[in-house]
Amino acid sequence: MIGDKAPNFDAMAYAHGRIDKIGLNDYKGKWVILVFYPEDFSYVCPTEIEEFAEDYPKFLDKGAEIVAISSDSEYTHRAWVLNNPRLKHVTYALVADRSCEIAKSYGVLNEAKREARRALVIVDPSRIIRYIVISDEQIGRSTKETYRVLAALQTEQMCAANWEPGQKTIKEK
Repeated sequence: MIGDKAPNFDAMAYAHGRIDKIGLNDYKGKWVILVFYPEDFSYVCPTEIEEFAEDYPKFLDKGAEIVAISSDSEYTHRAWVLNNPRLKHVTYALVADRSCEIAKSYGVLNEAKREARRALVIVDPSRIIRYIVISDEQIGRSTKETYRVLAALQTEQMCAANWEPGQKTIKEK
């Protein structure tokens, strides 16, 4: 839930062209955007993974890391990235949640399908969950909206509907 401490995890991942074990604690002092998705080799998921890869430098500039999580294995993640030309620019971590424990701990597990729901969680540098959105698996997320929300959270001010980075916050008016 919003305001709760983000559950830690340690899991195998495909990142930066190699397979390695990573955990939430590896991102101390950074904002972390957890991108939960149902599965590799599907229709909507590669469009999101590709868009987050294209916008990854913008998120890094804001002190944020992207970590994508599905129940596929780290080897499936690697095969997916290496065999899908749309994913050639993915350098952030694709985490293997084979047991679905990470998705379950964040409350985004689709028990019937034993896979993560299409969910996005923003965790602040103090490891507090600041934003959660879960959408239908048929609808891809907007990286622009994710960036807008991250920027709004980083102002530590109240931001009006449709606020955009660079605009005044409510207290600044």
